[in-house]
Amino acid sequence: KIMKAVEHPEVTKDFIMMNDDHYLLKPFDAESLPFYYKSSLDETMSKNLGDYRKSVNHTRKYLIENNKPTLDFDTHFPIVYNKQKFLDTFVRNNLDWNRQFGYIIKSLYCGINDIQGEFGGDCKIQHSMSYTEIVNKIGNRGFFSTSDGCMNQDMIKYLNEQYPEPSKYER
Repeated sequence: KIMKAVEHPEVTKDFIMMNDDHYLLKPFDAESLPFYYKSSLDETMSKNLGDYRKSVNHTRKYLIENNKPTLDFDTHFPIVYNKQKFLDTFVRNNLDWNRQFGYIIKSLYCGINDIQGEFGGDCKIQHSMSYTEIVNKIGNRGFFSTSDGCMNQDMIKYLNEQYPEPSKYER
């Protein structure tokens, strides 16, 4: 799906990719948005079980085989991709896209392109929390992410405080 967007002629040279569960908390300059990583891919592998771990491992092995850095950039933050680098990364690097469980895209892009990045941890709220816990977890970050399991009255209160006016898409 991302490749279809990248190939579209109206997509700019550099573009922001973010998921539908990302929340922006303050203005940011896309040109200076860091590439955030949360750990090494080895550390992520030690924490994750199941199919996602297989995707992380495929990415890690590919980067090691090509003498590239193995940081985990697959955080729940927006990322700015360069259109040409994206095409070069995912079309010209002989990746096996038929491989079951594939790769993790942000880490592969940053690793292949030798992006150093900035440690940003991760800020996905995955389970029900109190209002105080939500505020403390998010802190002064510019972004956070949610999962369905975190939607309780305290999260709704927090979201209503952050976004008191509906967007034009909610009307």
